[in-house]
Amino acid sequence: MTTFKNAADVFKNLKLKMSIRGISGSGKTYTALTIGSLLGNKIAVIDTERGKSALYSNIFKFDVVPLGDHHPDKFVELILEAEKHYDFLIIDSLSHAWMGANGILEQVDKLTIMLKNNSMMARAKVSPIHKRLLDAILDANIHIIVTMRAKKNTSYPLTNTGKKQLMSSGYPQSKKRVLNLSSILTPK
Repeated sequence: MTTFKNAADVFKNLKLKMSIRGISGSGKTYTALTIGSLLGNKIAVIDTERGKSALYSNIFKFDVVPLGDHHPDKFVELILEAEKHYDFLIIDSLSHAWMGANGILEQVDKLTIMLKNNSMMARAKVSPIHKRLLDAILDANIHIIVTMRAKKNTSYPLTNTGKKQLMSSGYPQSKKRVLNLSSILTPK
């Protein structure tokens, strides 16, 4: 039987879950480290950005693990490990779990070939891997911020001479970084 709990007791156990999205160089890592420093005592960073988080080691105190294999299960392993030793985790950048080396898209491509170009079956087989990663983030008893890359929109209109010219047509949703606060706090 489900029973009601005192809301104040539930609130004490809430853990931050946040994503920060922006183009390269927009300050995602710096913002995540700033928030982490305000809310956490021991901060860990999963760095898929070739060690770029270390640029902030003179400003913030944190431990870092570089991650070159972007299979979602590698992220899950590191989340579970961080949960044992840290109170705040930054995944910089979660985009690589989707589009990086050995990420979701690469897994789908490999399986599509093995399944004789049946991409729907390949997606169905890879979907549980992606779900495991999302569940690990949301279920972790630790504050987590993930950063994600946004792409700058570009177009190639024809000039008066008939040649194509690269032209920026803005940024998706915002020119600045976007804090996605859709599921900031999740109870544990």
